[in-house]
Amino acid sequence: MPKQVVTFTTQVSLSAERKRAWDCLANIARWASWTGVFLPLALPAKPWSLGAELLVASRLNRALPRVTLRVRVIECVMGRRLVWEGSLLGVTGRHGFELDDTPDGCSLRQWEELEGSLAIWLSKLGLFEPMRKQFCRFNHELDCELGRNA
Repeated sequence: MPKQVVTFTTQVSLSAERKRAWDCLANIARWASWTGVFLPLALPAKPWSLGAELLVASRLNRALPRVTLRVRVIECVMGRRLVWEGSLLGVTGRHGFELDDTPDGCSLRQWEELEGSLAIWLSKLGLFEPMRKQFCRFNHELDCELGRNA
């Protein structure tokens, strides 16, 4: 039987070069100072090393309480791409951040891939649209943080 997967993506143009955007994105210890979407609770010394486990609180839907997620880094291409994976209520999620150069700075593509029959059901109920909006909020907050530290 084929995997049951729900995927959605957000993308934003950032007015900073990729190195500056990466430095801000990779500094997860500072995220709480500029975003309320993902809040790090426990970080290893090298949070973006393969297999590293992070404890992250997230409000993925403003109508729901904040949830705590234990995620594991499954991919890190320094300066370009971060991917973590975690599970909640039988749904396995992979979340990625990807930076690409553009003529005016760089772009951030943030994506989520959710696997499992519950993910399909929740998607049909429209419960992932608020999560996508929160990712858009994170993208905007990152761009604002880059503007403050230009």
